Amino acid sequence: MKRFFAVALAAALCLAACKKDDTLMNSLDAMGDVSASTIYSDNGFTFKVTKVSCEEDFTSQSRIAFTCNVLKKVSNLEYEVELLGWNRVLKKDYLLSSSADEAAIGNDPIKITSIWASGYYLNIQIVCGIVPDSSTKHFINLVLDEAASTDDTLHFTLHHNGYGESVTAGGDLGFDDVVFARSYVSFPIQDLIPRGGSMNVVVDWDWYVTEDEVMTPHTETNSSTGIIHSVYSN
Repeated sequence: MKRFFAVALAAALCLAACKKDDTLMNSLDAMGDVSASTIYSDNGFTFKVTKVSCEEDFTSQSRIAFTCNVLKKVSNLEYEVELLGWNRVLKKDYLLSSSADEAAIGNDPIKITSIWASGYYLNIQIVCGIVPDSSTKHFINLVLDEAASTDDTLHFTLHHNGYGESVTAGGDLGFDDVVFARSYVSFPIQDLIPRGGSMNVVVDWDWYVTEDEVMTPHTETNSSTGIIHSVYSN
């Protein structure tokens, strides 16, 4: 059973004052929403990208996980940074079980390798099988199980639809036909958290069963649990 937690960025930036060179901090990892050449981190910081040391253009993305060097403090919450690298983060709204299209959301295997809350989001690092060089798009969805949820607990299921490109029991593909790819997805769920309060959160996901250290096409349900606090005060 995996547990998730929030990451504090403010403490790390405060410690940067101890550095002796001009760079306030090297190789800072964070996640945030993008607008033009500015990244708004989940912890409330504004990072203005004044130098880019990676080839890929990030400005067309809506959300990224990134690594940067913090170059200059503009104000208490604003910094100029050098972007060292980034990964696209899929940003999607959660679905309700009462209205979700079961055929569309799918039930193909998907693994949660890391899960945490930051800002308005529940962030998940996932792994799923894909066919190399295929143009088929896989769909990832987080579905709120309204029947299983209670006044103090939100119960979700993470769904994956590989549109025929996942290894399943009785399917045509074997593990030699796919590679396991890692990616990020963020779901804004703060509207479900009482203002000034918190909620227990459970996320279920189905992944392959391993027998005698060998992965099989059969799946079992796993769960990630934790607590998410409101970003709003009373």
